[in-house]
Amino acid sequence: MAPHPAIRASVVRDALNFLETFEPRLRSRVLERVPRASREVIAAADRLDWIPVEHDHHIVDAVVDILGRERAMLYWRDGVVDAMGRPLLRNFVSGMFRFLGRSPAAVVRIFAKCWPLVFQDLGETHLIATPDGHPTIRLENISPVIRRYPNYLITWHGISQSFTHIARVRGSVSFGVSPDFTWAEAKFFWEEDSVTDNRTAQAR
Repeated sequence: MAPHPAIRASVVRDALNFLETFEPRLRSRVLERVPRASREVIAAADRLDWIPVEHDHHIVDAVVDILGRERAMLYWRDGVVDAMGRPLLRNFVSGMFRFLGRSPAAVVRIFAKCWPLVFQDLGETHLIATPDGHPTIRLENISPVIRRYPNYLITWHGISQSFTHIARVRGSVSFGVSPDFTWAEAKFFWEEDSVTDNRTAQAR
């Protein structure tokens, strides 16, 4: 079977539900822009099924159109934090925290490992070491299908920004895309004293 980009159904539904948490009536405003056929595909899918991007992109595009780029990234950032408590990711992430710890570097590794749980055939994720020593997640061989739906890049940027909240540190994320749209990467930065502060607070 040829690769085909898709999103886990449970993630799509959780994202729809979080719209109402992010802003009252936002869910209904977004769904108004989603074609009936796509709404039916999402509603009929089991939680572990995959929703093709041809249906899911309507949600992504509507969120960006309604909220604008910056607020859309905030929505996806906060949505990831919320998703960490949902069934698909909760047990996996808590197990990884027990195994790897909750250091900023460990959180970046968990981000990379969570990708195939959520996304299918959108690209290949690699955790790479950059010359300056900052951990970087690179999404390589981005599916040509995604070029038709560039707002997914805003989604991925917002997802990356949840790093500081999950790692509980002061930091930032730089996000870039290659000119030929074949790869994107998120580079993670944090203040070392915030890591020390976090450890001190956890020990109390």
